[in-house]
Amino acid sequence: MIYGIGVDILKIERIVNLYDKFQSKFITKILSDSEYVIFKKFNNIEKQNSYLAKRFAAKEAFVKALGTGFRDKLTMPNISVINNSYGKPEIFLSKEVSEIIPQNLCFFLSLSDEKEYVVAYVVIERN
Repeated sequence: MIYGIGVDILKIERIVNLYDKFQSKFITKILSDSEYVIFKKFNNIEKQNSYLAKRFAAKEAFVKALGTGFRDKLTMPNISVINNSYGKPEIFLSKEVSEIIPQNLCFFLSLSDEKEYVVAYVVIERN
């Protein structure tokens, strides 16, 4: 049964401007520790910008699908978007977030980018 659907579209330039302005403060507001490890491996600034934008959009779409918005412990760094070995992006939650959202939920995430924009689409299903 569908629990919620969320979508977010984002102009990458918005993320570039925020990153240029706030640098590491911005990254710590967006990325989880595990995402940050991956982010640091990119040598290309365009890949870094795309990575940040996709994570930002995915997390926005996730909380829209959840129907809560960001609040309390439900923050961007407590949500991780990690690609599996096939490249499929998957959502992982910190223990703090897992304890405050409904149980028995499955998350489905699709990410896409095209030059200036990224889009994230999340479906949450209740088992």
